[in-house]
Amino acid sequence: MNWILSEEVQKAQALDKIDSPTNKKVKLTNEEAEGLIYSKKAIESLNTLDWKYVNKSMERWIERWNKEIGNTK
Repeated sequence: MNWILSEEVQKAQALDKIDSPTNKKVKLTNEEAEGLIYSKKAIESLNTLDWKYVNKSMERWIERWNKEIGNTK
């Protein structure tokens, strides 16, 4: 876990456009950060889930999934 979160690995993944860095020590130029979720502004623009709604709906969604897709035996 420490390895994948290390500054070195996080920067390499960002430069290869594999993933946006989660390690706050990773520093990227504007050019390197292009296409990544990197700035505070970019992070704040992300959509978040309404977890109360998700938790309330989960049982119904699982039941529907199992009925329509999951039981394919």
